[in-house]
Formats: sequence, C-alpha cells, structure tokens
Amino acid sequence: MSKIKERVKERIMRQLKDVRLASISHEIRVETAEFSENAFDQIAKHERIDLVILGNKQHLEGSGALSQKLTRLLSSDILLVPETVFIQPKRILGTIDFSKYSNRVYTLGEAFSKGIPDGRFSCIHVAKAPVHFFLGLNQSEINRLLQEETEAKKSKWLRQYQIEGKIETVRADGKHIASAILVHAQNYKMDMIIMGVKGSSSLTNLFVGGVTNEIFHHETNAAILILKDYKVEQN
Repeated sequence: MSKIKERVKERIMRQLKDVRLASISHEIRVETAEFSENAFDQIAKHERIDLVILGNKQHLEGSGALSQKLTRLLSSDILLVPETVFIQPKRILGTIDFSKYSNRVYTLGEAFSKGIPDGRFSCIHVAKAPVHFFLGLNQSEINRLLQEETEAKKSKWLRQYQIEGKIETVRADGKHIASAILVHAQNYKMDMIIMGVKGSSSLTNLFVGGVTNEIFHHETNAAILILKDYKVEQN
C-alpha cells in the first residue's frame, strides 16, 4: 500500500509543476480509508482547516458525489470550482436572505472585490412566495405582499448591520431559488457566487439547506463559496 501511495503522490507532484500551485507553499498528503469522505473530515478537523476547495463537475466524467458528500459533512467553508471557471474572478455575486449568514456574505464579497483589479460585487435577494400562505389571493395581491415583506426585511437588515450597499430583489416566479440565482449569475456573467448554508448548528454536519442542495443539480460556470454555520457562531 505504501508504494501505491508514493506513486500517487509522485503523479500529483508532476501535475502541480504545470499549475500556479507549484510556486505556493503546499503539502501533498495521500491517505487511505474505506470511505474517502471520512479521511477528508478527519484531516480538516485535525488541521483546523478554514476553507476546503472542491471540484464541481459540469461536463467532466464522474458524478461529483464526493463533493456533495463533503459539502454536507465538513464544517469548513466550501469553495466549489467547476472546470469551466474563470481563473481570476472579477464579478462576484452575494446572495442575501437576511439570515445570520447574510452579513458575512456581504463582508466577504466586498473584501474579495476590493482585492481584485476591476473587481465588482453585487447582491441579490431572491423573493419566492410560499404558495400555501397565499391561497385565495390573486397574483397581483401576492406580488404586492411579497414586495412589502421583502422591503421590510431588507430595511431592517441594512439598518442592523449599517450597510449602505444596494441589494437587488429578484423574483423566483415559480422557479426554485437556486435556479433563479444561477440564471441571474449566468445573465450577468458572474464568476463567483457567495451563499450561506442553512440548517441548525446541530445538524449542519449532516444536511445543507434546500437552496445549497439544489445548486448541485444545475450547470454553472461560476465558482460557489458556501459559508458554514460555525463561522457565523464564532463571530
């Protein structure tokens, strides 16, 4: 087994010679485990990893199941990178739902954009009406109530965190929220999407939110940064 691990390590080292990572301080580790996600989880916890970068296959062969498992399992922030991604992201999209994650989404998005030449950061909130709540109302009434509720949440959140930035409201119009986010990102040629994971702190290691879960089922050229629960609790 040790010879196999050494051969794999040598192959990785050869591949790194052709990419920028070769000039950055790094360590290559090859581990064996019955379930690979458990090995990643143990390393992340032992090394107190803040960010895990994973592939998010769009057209390459493979199901991408490991990335999905690790996104659910790891407590670290997750950056999903498709093979079609633009190497240096310039257009960054923050997804704001006025939850405890939103302030960190906004703060990181602004910081990233300012650190990149010609970087641009924009925020959206996807408004979707819960159908069961609006039974008996016509579409015009639903849209008005949804807009009023969204504006009230937005104003409260902006005041709470003393943010002066603009947040655009995008209506889902029957689509899943994840679909609306990705359509917007594609239309505006976004290179990166930042979003917060959903779920109570006790369940974060097992489940991710419906929006984050749905992201895996749609093609996208953008990298996706998923901010985890524990980071927000620490702040």
